[in-house]
Amino acid sequence: MKMFKLFVLAAVAAAALSSFAVATASATTLNLARGYPISSEAEGTTVLHSVSKVECSESQVAGTTANEGGATETVNITIETLTFSGCNATVTVLKKGTLAIHTSGGSANNNGTLTSTGAEVTAYISALGIDCIYSTNNTDLGTVTGSETTGSSATLDINASIPRTGGSFFCGSAAEWTGAYKVTAPNPLNVDGNSGEIVGLDDAGLQIVNFYTRTVGKKYTMKWFNNTPNKITINNDESTKPTIVKTEGKQCGEIAAGKTCETREYTCAEKGESVLINYENVKIRGIAVVECD
Repeated sequence: MKMFKLFVLAAVAAAALSSFAVATASATTLNLARGYPISSEAEGTTVLHSVSKVECSESQVAGTTANEGGATETVNITIETLTFSGCNATVTVLKKGTLAIHTSGGSANNNGTLTSTGAEVTAYISALGIDCIYSTNNTDLGTVTGSETTGSSATLDINASIPRTGGSFFCGSAAEWTGAYKVTAPNPLNVDGNSGEIVGLDDAGLQIVNFYTRTVGKKYTMKWFNNTPNKITINNDESTKPTIVKTEGKQCGEIAAGKTCETREYTCAEKGESVLINYENVKIRGIAVVECD
């Protein structure tokens, strides 16, 4: 079956178990409202260099913003999901803790650092028969690289020393934690820059996440939903292969936060695949792949 798939530029600032270097007091915002959901997942293996190397093939972190940040306050994230799986030891999250995002290198440079407080994880190493418990307390985790810098999703690069707060003394005083996370929502995510997402909707007003058939010669409506806390103005949208998908009709214009544009139309002119992209005034784009048959 041919399909109509959505690839939304959305994005998240989160990481697990620790934090990133604390910056000096300066403006720190994500341009996201309080309570905005963010999520991330590990890209490859995360490693805890304890008395034995503890490796986990999967890890997820998700939470919500606790505040909007400002000139003298960092952005705090309440962690609601913190998981490690596919590990060569028994890794248990005892406490999820909170994260704080700090600006890095001045205002609106898109990047930052992260710290963690109150997270607690235990690793039971069965080969040695010992438990190692590690906790964070304003602990530096690593760096946040924003979407404007990566050109895609924001990333979290973990390189942290996590203090041991319990378990066997054979575990040492601390363990090094390394890994890389990809922010999966929102996208884009930028520190002191533009963050949020525009979501493509199908003809029924549902987010495009499933398979759809689009027929050559038939006209369809592309609805862009503004899932950012800011007003968005779509000045232009286009198809990367206009011979396959032709955009037409009126522009969306200004879309208020939480509202939907229903004025954009497109037609499948011939068989093939093309990407629909919208452009607006805060550099947050929605992208959808249309496959015509």
